[in-house]
Amino acid sequence: MDQSASPVSGRKIVVTGGASGIGRAVAQRLSASGAEVAIIDFDGDRARDVARELGGRTVAFTCDIADEQSVEDAFLGAVDALNGLDGLVANAGIQLFGQDAPIHELSASVFDTTIRTNVRGTFLTCRAAARQMISAATGGSMVLTGSPTGLFGLARGFTAYSTSKSSILGLMRVMAADLAPHDIRVNAVVPGFTATPLVSALTENVQDVTALVNTIPLGRPGSAHDVAPMFEFLLGADAAYATGGVFTVDGGMTAI
Repeated sequence: MDQSASPVSGRKIVVTGGASGIGRAVAQRLSASGAEVAIIDFDGDRARDVARELGGRTVAFTCDIADEQSVEDAFLGAVDALNGLDGLVANAGIQLFGQDAPIHELSASVFDTTIRTNVRGTFLTCRAAARQMISAATGGSMVLTGSPTGLFGLARGFTAYSTSKSSILGLMRVMAADLAPHDIRVNAVVPGFTATPLVSALTENVQDVTALVNTIPLGRPGSAHDVAPMFEFLLGADAAYATGGVFTVDGGMTAI
């Protein structure tokens, strides 16, 4: 890839949850396009392995995104290492397979754990990025990872996860409005059924996978590398007029 021609070349971007799945694919894509990337992940060892694999000026930090001090420390380290911040991929999150449930069966602890990581964690990371971008007065772009479960009732039995992803889209929209005067754009990418470690529990059941694939007009699950180019586009200058948008990359799942 011609890095000089990429709209993200030279940009300094933090990717949360960048040690695996979609986050890792996004970090790989951005690095290959010439961006300087800081990977922030709960699994610091794996994040550092990915950073070494990508090379260049990729760095990694251990972080619990639901912990305020952990997020502040990780962002201070990332901004210092990158010498600035132009973009954020707020991708880190959890889905508690086997524990999430219909509301009448769902425990408060599972609900609280999911909301704490997915909603509070996204809020804390976006707040840290916004404060840095506003302080530097250089503008920027944030891209949050959504889910079709935040748009429609597609995931019966996943009350906590669906609630968290709906909340993330609401957060994205109000941030887009509030941060526009600072030339900071905020959008969400909504992947469909994507083969990542997060959904590995589902892939163990062949019937469940077949049923899911049958709902996808393109007839196959997505891969993390199918989704990564949309993140790159939204982080770059070619998307300069896009903010407050929800961009689905789901093989047509939400079109029907």
